[in-house]
Amino acid sequence: MREWIERYVGLREQVSTLQKEMDELKEKIKGDLKNRDQPSYSKNGLEAVLKESIRSTMNKKDVPPDVWEKYSTSTKIETLYIKKA
Repeated sequence: MREWIERYVGLREQVSTLQKEMDELKEKIKGDLKNRDQPSYSKNGLEAVLKESIRSTMNKKDVPPDVWEKYSTSTKIETLYIKKA
């Protein structure tokens, strides 16, 4: 059991370090894609696409159902897709 826990903790630390590195690279890729005419990149079987979407939410208890459009709020969401084609 001890070995499994030690291994798990070690892997969790590695994942945390790798996640930070991935997040930094993701921000660099997003920044570059925003400066392009087309928010996408595809070359040699690698692809990155930046898409924006809007999400509307509200609490049902705050307003009657028939006034959704009047009281809903919208949030802009960016999604970055990176894959090996």
